[in-house]
Amino acid sequence: MKKTLKRIGSIILATVLIIGLFAFYPGTAYAAIAKDTSQLQEAGTCNNTGTGNTFSYTAAANSLIVVAVGSASIGHSGITWNGNALTQIGTTQNTGAGQLISMWRYYTASGGTGTVAVTTVSNVTCVIGVISFTGVDSASPIAANAQESEFGGAGGSGSSLNINTTVDNAWIVSAVLHTHGTDVNFTAASGQTKELENTNATLAADFAMGYEGPFTPSGTQASNWTVTPTFQYTGQVLASIAPSSGGGSPPPQVPDLPQMWVSSREEGPMFV
Repeated sequence: MKKTLKRIGSIILATVLIIGLFAFYPGTAYAAIAKDTSQLQEAGTCNNTGTGNTFSYTAAANSLIVVAVGSASIGHSGITWNGNALTQIGTTQNTGAGQLISMWRYYTASGGTGTVAVTTVSNVTCVIGVISFTGVDSASPIAANAQESEFGGAGGSGSSLNINTTVDNAWIVSAVLHTHGTDVNFTAASGQTKELENTNATLAADFAMGYEGPFTPSGTQASNWTVTPTFQYTGQVLASIAPSSGGGSPPPQVPDLPQMWVSSREEGPMFV
């Protein structure tokens, strides 16, 4: 009987130890992406020296800065923030109406306030939008990207674009541009947040920028923008933002536990 009680005590102790291991095991934690700040720079003249239409932007530490630029057909050759070069995510040009929209990104560990400067091939009217996000994977912040242009003329409904987010808990960020003589307003689809918008037909640079998330599991998601009045000279760039992984280590090994069997003897349950 004493032997049986000793075995039962061993089982209880082992169970308590295993519960403790998993209670304090952090596993792999994923930070939640969140919008940090945003800013719209109304349409002005961008140029080939990067000194036109510049502005100051403040971002949090450990954040991803996403910049979108819309203009007529003149190419966008580079963007900097606080003197740091941004990496282009994607770009598209509508050959029918001539508009060009591009999206760029930079991950800042220190954060702070810096000047956003856009360099174009030559002087062109441009509008610039910036949104920064925290909780983003610093090594690979962009999981996927897509772009498209519509050249439908009057009666077109806007821009619709799909993307495979490729990772769980991703967010999507999109920028859409309309450049034609008719002024339009943008409406984001249900679930999407329209964060920034500039409408000014005289400058031919109707622009909007927004985001949505998180999406779990990963898969195909749509970014839909409608224009009012209906006039389809639009271009859109879309990106999937990957969440930050908190790291972690493999789960602890679970030791083999003794198994109980019922003895036919009088001493009762036994463990082996």
